[in-house]
Amino acid sequence: MDMWLRSHAFCPTCRTSITAEKPCKKIIGSIDLPVNSDAVTRAELRRTRLDLIRREYEDELKSLQNTVDRLKSENKQLHEKMIERERTMASMDFTSRYRNNDDVAGKLDIDMLVKLTTRLQEASHTYENLRGDMDKIKEDNKRLQEENRNLARENSRLKDDPKFSKSPQRYSHYTMAGLQTKVGQYEREVQQLRRALLRSDNYIEDLSNKLEVTTGSQYLRRRESTPGLARCQVPAQ
Repeated sequence: MDMWLRSHAFCPTCRTSITAEKPCKKIIGSIDLPVNSDAVTRAELRRTRLDLIRREYEDELKSLQNTVDRLKSENKQLHEKMIERERTMASMDFTSRYRNNDDVAGKLDIDMLVKLTTRLQEASHTYENLRGDMDKIKEDNKRLQEENRNLARENSRLKDDPKFSKSPQRYSHYTMAGLQTKVGQYEREVQQLRRALLRSDNYIEDLSNKLEVTTGSQYLRRRESTPGLARCQVPAQ
């Protein structure tokens, strides 16, 4: 390539002009490098691979954190919706009890209110446990980010250290060992986040099933307690 550029000012393959503003850059691993540069090339390739692995884990952690935040918001909305729905149904039960003079119907309304209250307490307890897990995950994520920043500062310090700058292979070996340790920590954090997300999904599904069952039973109770309403809903022939 150097022989070509002595008599030509463009690339022999793509015919792109080569100037001082647009110089020809050498590719890692090409034949233009010195013969004794294999160690430097391998160190650069290992450093590049480790940087790619670190960035991939950081992106996955950010994605999981966003998913955790989204599920936390959905849990909060679902919890508020469930509380509002159960309050509405409890109010409807009280209204139906006062309108109905039958003692048996009044007793059934009280039993339904007790069941709804129990379910609400169970849902609140489950939500508090899940919120505690989310707080722990958030603290672990902050700690992991702080460790990542410390690792970046340590890498910068090692780059400036003359001992490692004179021996790129030694610096690469030290960096690779440190990054492999961080990769193991990242994998453990990812497993913890996935388990928390699984518990969150199960909690959301359980709340949704409770809402469906409660809504269906309440609708049937209203139709049974007000037979005139069911007759009015039948269209005239």
